[in-house]
Amino acid sequence: MMDEASMGPAFGLDLEVYGSREVSRLTGVSPRQLQWWDERGVVSPKKESHRRLYHRFEVVQVSLIVALRQKGLSLKKSRLVLDAFKQYVRQGGRAVLYRQRREKDRCLVTDGKKVYFAESPAETIEAVLAAQKPVIGISISSILRRVDGEDGIDDLKPVQNETRSSRPSNGRLPKTA
Repeated sequence: MMDEASMGPAFGLDLEVYGSREVSRLTGVSPRQLQWWDERGVVSPKKESHRRLYHRFEVVQVSLIVALRQKGLSLKKSRLVLDAFKQYVRQGGRAVLYRQRREKDRCLVTDGKKVYFAESPAETIEAVLAAQKPVIGISISSILRRVDGEDGIDDLKPVQNETRSSRPSNGRLPKTA
C-alpha cells in the first residue's frame, strides 16, 4: 500500500510542486492555515528548506476541505471525508483525478460519516435518495477544473518541476510569486 507522502508523485502525473502562496491564492486558505493543517496532519506537503511544497493531489485535498467547510462540515468530519477520498484514490479511483475527469462529472456525497463516490449524475441522485440523513454534495470534477485552471481562473505556476533538479545551480530554491 502506498503511503500518503508518496501518493502524489507515485501517480506519475504530479511532478510539479507548488508553494504555499500559490496554494493559498487558488484555494483561499491562508498560508498560516495551511501551516496549521500541516502541523495537525490534515494535509501534509513535502518540506524543503523550511518551505512547504504541495503536489497537485495535495492541492486537490486542500480544495476539497475548503468545499466541505464552506458547506458547513466541521474540520473533524471533513478529515473523515478526506480519509475516505484518499482511500478511494488508493484503490483505483486515481483515474478520476486525471485522464477520465472530463468525460464524467464525478461527485462526492456525504453525511459526514458515510461517503459515496458517484461517477454520473444518476449515481449522485441515487446516493442522495438512498441517504438516511441530510447530505452534502461536492463536485470532484469542478475542484479538478479549478486546480487545473480550466474554469477561467489563472493556472497555478509551479515552483519547481521534479523532473529537473530540485535545486538550481546556485543551490537555492526558485522564488515564488
